[in-house]
Amino acid sequence: MRLRTLLITGSIALCACRGSTQGLPSDVRPSHWAAEYVRATLQTKVLAVSSDKAFHGEAKVTKTEAIIAIANLAHLLEANQWKARKSVALPPQADKLVEGAEWRTQPLTRYAFARLLVKSADFFTNGVQRANPASKDRGKSIKIPAKPTIKLAQKHPAYPSVAYLASRRMLYNDSPFLNPDDKPVQASEAATGLAQVLIGLIDSNTDMGKDANGDTIDRSFHKKP
Repeated sequence: MRLRTLLITGSIALCACRGSTQGLPSDVRPSHWAAEYVRATLQTKVLAVSSDKAFHGEAKVTKTEAIIAIANLAHLLEANQWKARKSVALPPQADKLVEGAEWRTQPLTRYAFARLLVKSADFFTNGVQRANPASKDRGKSIKIPAKPTIKLAQKHPAYPSVAYLASRRMLYNDSPFLNPDDKPVQASEAATGLAQVLIGLIDSNTDMGKDANGDTIDRSFHKKP
């Protein structure tokens, strides 16, 4: 259920909306629909401008760029340092949208990726009730796979990001970002990878208050027999 909800949120976040902001790179108009998302990701250093100081919003995001940005965002969310905007309820047509096939293979532009990151971060920050750091129920879900094996070379620019996420069970063995490359990331890959990261964050930051499957109330599941 969590994964489906996060996938729906991700797919909705890929749709365009309008906004305005200031303090943007010269190639992003304040009236552009993604302006507020560009500003947010740049101010928080989740994304960065290119060497020419431009954002290049229509450029395709590579898997390497994507996982580095997602890890940057995960660090902020884990430290509770994301200033969320107001979240809105998913529309009734969300299920139909996520079940559609046309969005899945669409390469992500930097504009769309910025919006996906911001909307997902707002969703997490507004919707998650954080547990006491001393809680014994944190990080106990058996539904989340074990830490994956990292085969990425340590000299790869995304290695620190992959290692950080893998160590916290935010990447699965089937994650599209476990072995990132310079190929454009597809919308479905970004939504799936980001959903796995958010599920890991939810597990490590919330009280389950349920059994190990997350089904029934049983606060003793973490105790040894």
